[in-house]
Amino acid sequence: MKLKSQGMAVLVLSVLSLALYGCAKKADTNKSVEQIKSEVQHMTSADIEAYAQAYVKEITAKKGEVDKVADQLKSISPMELLGEKAKSIKSQISNIESDVSKLTERYQVYAQKYQELGGDASKISIQ
Repeated sequence: MKLKSQGMAVLVLSVLSLALYGCAKKADTNKSVEQIKSEVQHMTSADIEAYAQAYVKEITAKKGEVDKVADQLKSISPMELLGEKAKSIKSQISNIESDVSKLTERYQVYAQKYQELGGDASKISIQ
């Protein structure tokens, strides 16, 4: 009986872990381009597609952030364009654009390998 309850506990924890963390691929700017280049050599086309789609999703979200922050800049008065508020907004835009650049660089590695494997580029295109 004790073994059965321990097995059930392990099963429940496994299911909870999957539910909480999932199997979804994630865009990761902390992973170096060189590391990604090495990893894609051993991935299936489906895995590469999933990672590329994760990057597309993140890049699209970041571009949306840039637009929102840029709208803030457009809404301030000409006098405020020289002030700290404008500098702060410009800094935010610069930081987000830097993130987009890093994400895009990593996305390109997945996209290139995916196409080499005969994958349909339209499934992973950035709009």
